[in-house]
Amino acid sequence: MQRQNGEQFCSEHLQGEKSAERVPCPLDPKHSVWARDLAVHMAKCPARPEEPDPWFCRNKNSWLDSERKARKSSQEEKVQDDEKPAIEETCEKGPNTTSELLDTSSSDLNSETDAELLSVISIVQRFGEHCLPVPRQIGSHAALPPCEGKEQQRHNTQHAALVSLLQCRGLLSSENFYVEFGCGKAELSRSVDICVVHEWKEAESKADEKREQSSGSPGNGKSPECSQVETSQITGSDKSAEYEKNESISDVSDTKAAPKASYGFGLVDRGANRMKADTKLRASPLHPVVHRARIDIEHLDLACFLKETLPQSQLVAISKHLCGAATDLTLVALANSKIPFRGLVVAMCCRHACVYERLLPAARKFLEEHGVSKEQFPLLRRIATWAVSGVEQERAQLGKWARRMVDMARVHAVTELWGEEYMVELVEYAEEDTTLENQCLCVWRKS
Repeated sequence: MQRQNGEQFCSEHLQGEKSAERVPCPLDPKHSVWARDLAVHMAKCPARPEEPDPWFCRNKNSWLDSERKARKSSQEEKVQDDEKPAIEETCEKGPNTTSELLDTSSSDLNSETDAELLSVISIVQRFGEHCLPVPRQIGSHAALPPCEGKEQQRHNTQHAALVSLLQCRGLLSSENFYVEFGCGKAELSRSVDICVVHEWKEAESKADEKREQSSGSPGNGKSPECSQVETSQITGSDKSAEYEKNESISDVSDTKAAPKASYGFGLVDRGANRMKADTKLRASPLHPVVHRARIDIEHLDLACFLKETLPQSQLVAISKHLCGAATDLTLVALANSKIPFRGLVVAMCCRHACVYERLLPAARKFLEEHGVSKEQFPLLRRIATWAVSGVEQERAQLGKWARRMVDMARVHAVTELWGEEYMVELVEYAEEDTTLENQCLCVWRKS
């Protein structure tokens, strides 16, 4: 905006005797508006607060609901009755945000001594020397053949491996509703949909062949199943040649594609992303419900989100490289939702971004039993970075053991939380030359 001759500021920022009718914007005093236009401006000012979605609940997943109630009861016992309203207000507001806690714990590293670091290193070394190797389940799927471009192939390989983990655990189906946490562009969901459509097409083809046979012939069609794990490779369907990479799934005849009542994708990410795959997902011949929520997992009321999206669904949680504390927030979100989910396949990363307060209670207890206190946890995170920082082999091994310690704490906590109904496993889903962050947490219902 141009300023008038003789004026120091443009009319947007002009405040003085000659513009007495201009007032600072109540939402953002960095700019001003004409007083007569204030009401109109307030309705469209970019600084106005956004209306929260129905599934927004501040600090919903900062703790398990059971832990939140226990903390609230403990606090109430320490105060007089006239102080209870203040305590209730504090509990409603919850703790500091996860990012604030992470910043605080990171700054504490500057005050740690070499002796304290060496102490945690010895704890990590003792733990790692008694750990069994993480089982390798590096798989693929016929619907995701190799593609051009090194970077694209790197992602494609990981997507295919994660889909194979879903398939081997009975979690790849058009009857499921997938929620991708930290979805970004939703490329993993897109890959899952491509594979679900591929399996559906094969099932339809075999059903057609069976119908064409004589009534007395049993046919030789089999339902698509996960092939056997041989050493480190899982092979998908044998009909990869029938699937062309550049084929548009929208070309499949919709006359066969009956919409699945429970099939769909919930996409959760706190950031804004370009080139999203949402439109391609909606173009799938299986007509999935696709619903995106721009929200931090810490504030996501998952039960409300799914109620708004699809009430009757079989939930499967998925993610590729769910960063640091986001993995723990996802586990808490599932627990707080009280939804009997079918399974979870989450590739984890960035243990240096984990927050002690956001770990499940049993995970914190696991670490304490193995010698890592709350005060020492920032050092454990620091050591975990050595696994991916390209340092010498000895430090890299210590980093992997520290990372394993955090992951095993999660496995222990999930087993304690859902172990009666679910199987829990930590697997290596990709080669290190594909990604150094190649550990995946798998949870699925017992048959």
